[in-house]
Amino acid sequence: SRTAWVFVGCLAFSSLATMVAIVRIGVEVLWVPKDEPPPRVARVEFLSIAGLLSACIALTVMSGPVMVRMDATAASLQNVSGYVAAVLDKPAKPRRAAVPSADSAAVSDVLPYDVSGTEVTP
Repeated sequence: SRTAWVFVGCLAFSSLATMVAIVRIGVEVLWVPKDEPPPRVARVEFLSIAGLLSACIALTVMSGPVMVRMDATAASLQNVSGYVAAVLDKPAKPRRAAVPSADSAAVSDVLPYDVSGTEVTP
């Protein structure tokens, strides 16, 4: 509802204002000598923080396309056959499900290619 969004906005603004106040007090206490006035926030500093906050808000509000991209990335990380085919320039064979026995614990029993990229025939 509209009231909830207004509340979230007020909460975010008050949190930001509190954080800025605490940081300014910390800077004044720890780094600024007592006889100098507290530093003013430069326009570049303000714009960079505003840009980062805008990016965070945009990622929160428009999270659908970002999640679609992240889901596609996760799916491609779990399916390595495309990567193997692109790197080795040949189609990837699925790995064997069987675990090598103690007497034949060679890597070629598990992996379809050796280190040099040559296909291993059992």
